[in-house]
Amino acid sequence: MSESIPQAVWQTCRWNSSFTYTIPGLTAGTTYTVALDWAELTWKAVGQRIFNVAINGTTVLNNFDVYATAGYKTALQKQFSIAANSSGQIVIAFTQGTADNPFVSGHRDLAAVRRNADAHSHTDEYADAHSYTDEYAHSDAQSYTNSGNAGDGD
Repeated sequence: MSESIPQAVWQTCRWNSSFTYTIPGLTAGTTYTVALDWAELTWKAVGQRIFNVAINGTTVLNNFDVYATAGYKTALQKQFSIAANSSGQIVIAFTQGTADNPFVSGHRDLAAVRRNADAHSHTDEYADAHSYTDEYAHSDAQSYTNSGNAGDGD
């Protein structure tokens, strides 16, 4: 990856049978790039963990297998361009697929694709799976609404 991302992002994860992150305080209808990060820390074979990810109700990853894509303990990032919903939120939902539980190592809202600046100044820093706040993701230190467990792998 060409950007500087703290290594700690890939050393832990958040997992559960399902969980969500709600990123508030965005401009409704404005397109943002959401980056999701993983490193499989538990399974060492294809098909051991398969899950789904939806952003604002649209499936962006279906039956996703981190190990099949990147291998064991290897950093992986996927980016998605998503418009904030009518409430000015981006809702990221992780659900079970065909094996084990979903997980995420880190996430962030990259700089918004904006026609003009809004009242929030978003940085390109990370929220790792344990932070439960967006102190790394947003300079305005708003909290994410979320549900699920945090852990150092399964």
